[in-house]
Amino acid sequence: MDPANEPVVSLLNEIADILELTGSDRFRPIAYRRAARTVEALPKPISEYIRDGTISELPGIGEAISQKIKEFVTTGRLAYLDNLKKGIPESLLELLKLQDLGPKKVGRLFFELKITNMDELEKACLEHRVQKLKGFGEKTEQKILQSIRFYRGSRRFLLSEGDEVAERIIEILRPHVSRIDAAGSLRRRKETVGDIDIIASSPRPSEVMDRFTSIDDIETIIAKGETKSSILLKSGIQVDLRVVEDNCYGAALLYFTGSKDHNVQLRNISIDKGMKLNEYGLFRRESEELLSCSTEQEIYATLGLDYIVPELREARGEIEAAASRRLPKLVELKQVRGDLHVHTNWSDGSSPLEEMIEAAKQLHYEYIGISDHSPSEKIANGLSVERMKEQIKRIARLRDKESEIHVLCGSEVDILPDGSLDYPDEILSQLDFVIASVHSRFNMEKQEMTKRLLNAISNDYVTAIGHPTGRQLGRREAYSFDADTVFREAAEKGVLLEINGSPERLDLNDALVMEASKFKCKFLLSTDAHHRTSLLNMKYAIAMARRGWLEAEAVANTLSFSRFSKLLN
Repeated sequence: MDPANEPVVSLLNEIADILELTGSDRFRPIAYRRAARTVEALPKPISEYIRDGTISELPGIGEAISQKIKEFVTTGRLAYLDNLKKGIPESLLELLKLQDLGPKKVGRLFFELKITNMDELEKACLEHRVQKLKGFGEKTEQKILQSIRFYRGSRRFLLSEGDEVAERIIEILRPHVSRIDAAGSLRRRKETVGDIDIIASSPRPSEVMDRFTSIDDIETIIAKGETKSSILLKSGIQVDLRVVEDNCYGAALLYFTGSKDHNVQLRNISIDKGMKLNEYGLFRRESEELLSCSTEQEIYATLGLDYIVPELREARGEIEAAASRRLPKLVELKQVRGDLHVHTNWSDGSSPLEEMIEAAKQLHYEYIGISDHSPSEKIANGLSVERMKEQIKRIARLRDKESEIHVLCGSEVDILPDGSLDYPDEILSQLDFVIASVHSRFNMEKQEMTKRLLNAISNDYVTAIGHPTGRQLGRREAYSFDADTVFREAAEKGVLLEINGSPERLDLNDALVMEASKFKCKFLLSTDAHHRTSLLNMKYAIAMARRGWLEAEAVANTLSFSRFSKLLN
């Protein structure tokens, strides 16, 4: 997302939340959320669309919403939102960040129990007042308490948010440095990041520090030194910058990238070999002779190891594998040949079919699969049986016209509570593929949820299980199920497991990818794209796959179309 558009996206989502919270008709919140997704995916600042008069032509942004966006961008305020907020405490909206508390439930807590903030909600739960509300109950009350603890303990940011911040700061500093890279958990591509570490080399470190501490959106300058400074941005993200001499850049980058345990193992190897490794270089222990430090590759080689890519530096066997020349040849973004989890404006996407196909062609994909929602996803405008039949015909016509890319017609079909699918076999049999996903009843008992997933896997039409744990980072924890049993069954049935690249999901995560690999599972990398620019999120699916030690042969959509279509059949 263009950083300039972030306030507009937040504005539109906030309007939708308040409309739903106060009991507005269900279509108005949906309209604002769709507009928010459109703005989020724009490649340029929204102000440019306002300036050239094309804003009201964007998908999901009609005249009424475009006028509100113009007012907000021009004045920094929106009278409509100010009016909506009257009588609604600001602290109430924070409750929407809790798992399983949508706007409607928050509205009931406010209007029926007069709860206005997190502390009051916690107190009401502990006093068992919440469970007395219709539709809540004791389990919901306990879940809310868990969610409050989860939310308060979470001070991390999405990988995509970290990318946006780091990339922007690196571009600002690039004219002043010789080399510069993000380090830490961001470079290791962890699903969430805390502080952002940036390493740079320059003969003029004070100049770099001056520029770093004058960035526009700084909330606080935590510390400023000759070679190290820390700032806190208005977004709440802390960024630490270290500037080193160019000849020890590799050592600094290595030191500040690896996990603590990975670095400890490297230092132990250096000690065993009569060396000393730190952030300044690799030295001969007795003579203090500098052996190597300009690049990470030099240091690993001097220690007798193959180069270990940042994603693997977690002390999970990578050093032993590097010592014995057994490191995997990890899957790369350029090997992905298609994306199957793609939504359009037929359901809750904001781009038409044709635009999604064109965007896939620009990525040089061999194939793209359209997978709009099934009817149970009413809030996502899921396709009825009649509309699904219509879309099948529409995609068939588009397929006949296309010579550059293969267009597949599928669906993201809800797995119902009993494990059956949301479409009858008559419809499923007409689809090229089926991604079966859980979108409801996340609080089922472990045994029940396991049975639900196994029933779906047993359906002959299911190609893949979508976002298999149902989690949303920082908002909803994974539902409980017996992962080994599900993974074993998926491998036996030839059902793919999705690695969903949506930045809020990253599901499966790296640990579960490694676990599923023990059962010889095959995977599907996808974006869950709701706009044409969201197809670029494949890099996040790749990140989880690489952290999970996956090679290309384990990923179905690295296959050519001819081989992939045989797999589908």
